[in-house]
Amino acid sequence: MIQLKRNLLILCLSCLISVSYALDSDQQQQLLISSDTADLNSQTGIGIYTGNVTIDQGTTHVRGDKVTSYSENNKITQIVVEGGQKQQARYESTIDPNKPPLIATADTIKFFPGKNYAILLGHAYVQQGANSIAGEHLEYDVTNKILKSITAPSDKAVRTRIIIDPNNLPKVD
Repeated sequence: MIQLKRNLLILCLSCLISVSYALDSDQQQQLLISSDTADLNSQTGIGIYTGNVTIDQGTTHVRGDKVTSYSENNKITQIVVEGGQKQQARYESTIDPNKPPLIATADTIKFFPGKNYAILLGHAYVQQGANSIAGEHLEYDVTNKILKSITAPSDKAVRTRIIIDPNNLPKVD
């Protein structure tokens, strides 16, 4: 039973790591998961990990107070990383060895592995080097490289903020 739980945990959370464009070598690295508690239900396909959850694989690091994974037919459909009162949910990964790591934080980060889609909710912030974007609701289509910042019509005080370093713009010949 312990081996089954351990295998399910590794299967569930390895999909979280593979959502982004991390270095290819990260996939070959050992996956290390730590949490205060883990509740895995193979019948419902839901895994809940609580209490200072850390997930590390190569250059990819995920932090949260609670991580919930949802699966259907042995495939992860959604992973939710929630922050707590002391810290936000955090995702960090090196996507290109020649660039600084990508760091994303939000109150909640949702990954949809089958769709290569991520949603950052609540005080969302994504940074790579001197470039960054901040907003209340950011959505990223990894496959099509489309980023959306969504603000509720009722909340005009919240605005998207983008910072682009002119020294890192692609050169046009």
